[in-house]
Amino acid sequence: GIRYLHRVQDIYTPNLELTDTWINMVEHKTLQPWHFSSTKISGSNSFYQFSENILIINSNLNKEKKQKSDTIHFDKPIFDWNLYGILLVGLPFKEGAIYKFPYYSAKTFKVEHLIVKVEGMEAVKNLENQNIKTWKLSCSDGLVFWLTKEAPYVIQLELTIPNQGKIYWNSY
Repeated sequence: GIRYLHRVQDIYTPNLELTDTWINMVEHKTLQPWHFSSTKISGSNSFYQFSENILIINSNLNKEKKQKSDTIHFDKPIFDWNLYGILLVGLPFKEGAIYKFPYYSAKTFKVEHLIVKVEGMEAVKNLENQNIKTWKLSCSDGLVFWLTKEAPYVIQLELTIPNQGKIYWNSY
Protein backbone atom coordinates (compact mmCIF):
# COMPACT_ATOMS: atom_id res chain seq x y z
CA GLY A 1 0.00 0.00 0.00
CA ILE A 2 0.85 3.67 -0.06
CA ARG A 3 2.55 5.14 3.01
CA TYR A 4 1.29 8.54 4.19
CA LEU A 5 2.73 11.22 6.44
CA HIS A 6 -0.02 12.31 8.84
CA ARG A 7 0.11 15.55 10.83
CA VAL A 8 -2.31 17.04 13.35
CA GLN A 9 -1.90 20.66 14.42
CA ASP A 10 -4.01 22.52 16.97
CA ILE A 11 -4.33 26.29 16.50
CA TYR A 12 -4.63 28.47 19.61
CA THR A 13 -5.40 32.13 20.31
CA PRO A 14 -2.82 34.25 22.18
CA ASN A 15 -4.83 33.37 25.34
CA LEU A 16 -4.21 29.66 24.62
CA GLU A 17 -7.81 28.92 23.66
CA LEU A 18 -8.17 26.20 21.01
CA THR A 19 -9.77 27.59 17.84
CA ASP A 20 -9.01 25.12 15.06
CA THR A 21 -7.55 21.66 14.40
CA TRP A 22 -5.79 20.91 11.11
CA ILE A 23 -5.15 17.41 9.81
CA ASN A 24 -2.88 16.83 6.81
CA MET A 25 -2.01 13.65 4.94
CA VAL A 26 0.59 13.52 2.18
CA GLU A 27 2.16 10.65 0.27
CA HIS A 28 5.31 9.81 2.24
CA LYS A 29 7.79 9.50 -0.62
CA THR A 30 6.74 12.43 -2.86
CA LEU A 31 4.92 14.69 -0.34
CA GLN A 32 2.04 14.98 -2.82
CA PRO A 33 -1.05 15.90 -0.78
CA TRP A 34 -3.94 13.52 -0.27
CA HIS A 35 -6.14 15.36 2.20
CA PHE A 36 -6.40 18.40 4.48
CA SER A 37 -9.16 19.16 6.95
CA SER A 38 -9.88 22.06 9.27
CA THR A 39 -12.34 21.76 12.16
CA LYS A 40 -13.07 24.94 14.09
CA ILE A 41 -14.48 25.14 17.61
CA SER A 42 -17.28 27.30 16.15
CA GLY A 43 -18.56 24.21 14.33
CA SER A 44 -17.46 25.05 10.80
CA ASN A 45 -15.22 22.68 8.92
CA SER A 46 -13.50 22.22 5.57
CA PHE A 47 -12.27 19.08 3.87
CA TYR A 48 -9.85 19.23 0.92
CA GLN A 49 -9.32 16.06 -1.12
CA PHE A 50 -6.34 16.13 -3.52
CA SER A 51 -6.20 13.75 -6.50
CA GLU A 52 -3.66 14.15 -9.31
CA ASN A 53 -4.48 17.62 -10.71
CA ILE A 54 -7.87 17.93 -9.00
CA LEU A 55 -8.85 19.48 -5.67
CA ILE A 56 -12.30 18.79 -4.20
CA ILE A 57 -13.36 21.12 -1.38
CA ASN A 58 -16.32 20.38 0.89
CA SER A 59 -17.12 22.78 3.70
CA ASN A 60 -19.74 24.16 5.99
CA LEU A 61 -18.73 27.62 7.10
CA ASN A 62 -21.62 28.59 9.36
CA LYS A 63 -23.80 27.35 12.19
CA GLU A 64 -26.70 26.60 9.81
CA LYS A 65 -24.51 23.80 8.40
CA LYS A 66 -25.00 24.95 4.82
CA GLN A 67 -22.71 22.80 2.71
CA LYS A 68 -20.50 24.17 -0.05
CA SER A 69 -18.66 22.01 -2.55
CA ASP A 70 -16.17 22.96 -5.27
CA THR A 71 -14.07 20.93 -7.70
CA ILE A 72 -11.00 22.69 -9.08
CA HIS A 73 -8.81 21.39 -11.92
CA PHE A 74 -5.13 22.33 -12.27
CA ASP A 75 -2.63 22.15 -15.14
CA LYS A 76 -0.08 20.44 -12.87
CA PRO A 77 0.07 18.90 -9.39
CA ILE A 78 0.07 21.30 -6.43
CA PHE A 79 1.37 21.05 -2.86
CA ASP A 80 -0.47 21.38 0.45
CA TRP A 81 0.08 24.95 1.69
CA ASN A 82 -0.16 23.83 5.34
CA LEU A 83 2.91 21.60 5.22
CA TYR A 84 5.61 24.01 4.09
CA GLY A 85 7.97 23.03 6.89
CA ILE A 86 7.87 19.31 6.09
CA LEU A 87 7.97 19.98 2.35
CA LEU A 88 11.00 22.26 2.71
CA VAL A 89 12.93 19.70 4.78
CA GLY A 90 13.05 17.51 1.68
CA LEU A 91 14.99 20.12 -0.29
CA PRO A 92 18.75 19.98 -0.76
CA PHE A 93 20.00 22.73 1.55
CA LYS A 94 22.51 24.80 -0.39
CA GLU A 95 23.13 28.40 0.59
CA GLY A 96 21.64 30.80 -1.97
CA ALA A 97 19.44 28.15 -3.66
CA ILE A 98 15.94 29.29 -4.67
CA TYR A 99 12.92 26.99 -5.11
CA LYS A 100 9.36 27.54 -6.36
CA PHE A 101 6.31 25.45 -5.33
CA PRO A 102 2.75 25.72 -6.72
CA TYR A 103 -0.09 25.57 -4.19
CA TYR A 104 -3.78 26.41 -4.07
CA SER A 105 -4.45 29.56 -2.03
CA ALA A 106 -7.61 29.46 0.09
CA LYS A 107 -7.28 33.27 0.31
CA THR A 108 -7.17 34.10 -3.42
CA PHE A 109 -8.85 30.90 -4.70
CA LYS A 110 -6.18 30.32 -7.33
CA VAL A 111 -2.78 28.71 -7.77
CA GLU A 112 -0.02 30.75 -6.13
CA HIS A 113 3.70 30.03 -5.91
CA LEU A 114 5.76 29.83 -2.76
CA ILE A 115 9.27 31.13 -3.46
CA VAL A 116 11.86 29.80 -1.02
CA LYS A 117 15.45 30.94 -0.54
CA VAL A 118 18.00 28.96 1.46
CA GLU A 119 19.71 31.72 3.48
CA GLY A 120 22.36 29.50 5.08
CA MET A 121 23.16 27.85 8.39
CA GLU A 122 22.21 29.53 11.66
CA ALA A 123 22.34 28.45 15.30
CA VAL A 124 19.11 28.59 17.32
CA LYS A 125 19.09 28.30 21.12
CA ASN A 126 16.76 25.78 22.73
CA LEU A 127 15.14 26.06 26.17
CA GLU A 128 18.32 24.67 27.81
CA ASN A 129 20.29 27.48 26.13
CA GLN A 130 22.07 25.00 23.84
CA ASN A 131 22.77 25.85 20.21
CA ILE A 132 20.98 23.80 17.55
CA LYS A 133 22.50 23.96 14.06
CA THR A 134 19.72 24.77 11.58
CA TRP A 135 19.23 25.91 8.02
CA LYS A 136 17.37 29.21 7.66
CA LEU A 137 14.91 29.38 4.75
CA SER A 138 12.95 32.54 3.84
CA CYS A 139 9.66 32.32 1.97
CA SER A 140 7.79 34.80 -0.21
CA ASP A 141 4.68 34.79 1.99
CA GLY A 142 6.31 36.16 5.14
CA LEU A 143 7.43 32.81 6.57
CA VAL A 144 10.95 32.13 7.82
CA PHE A 145 11.90 28.57 8.84
CA TRP A 146 14.84 27.22 10.82
CA LEU A 147 15.05 23.54 9.85
CA THR A 148 17.11 20.41 10.44
CA LYS A 149 17.21 17.13 8.53
CA GLU A 150 16.27 15.18 11.68
CA ALA A 151 13.06 15.17 13.74
CA PRO A 152 11.51 17.43 14.85
CA TYR A 153 12.64 19.10 11.55
CA VAL A 154 10.94 22.49 12.11
CA ILE A 155 12.92 24.02 14.98
CA GLN A 156 11.63 27.57 14.70
CA LEU A 157 9.13 29.44 12.54
CA GLU A 158 8.45 33.15 12.16
CA LEU A 159 5.37 34.47 10.34
CA THR A 160 5.12 38.16 9.51
CA ILE A 161 1.52 39.32 9.16
CA PRO A 162 1.24 42.64 7.29
CA ASN A 163 0.07 45.48 9.57
CA GLN A 164 -0.27 43.09 12.53
CA GLY A 165 3.18 41.97 13.64
CA LYS A 166 4.92 38.60 13.88
CA ILE A 167 4.06 35.17 15.22
CA TYR A 168 6.85 32.92 16.51
CA TRP A 169 6.74 29.15 16.92
CA ASN A 170 9.44 27.00 18.52
CA SER A 171 9.94 23.26 18.84
CA TYR A 172 12.53 21.70 21.14
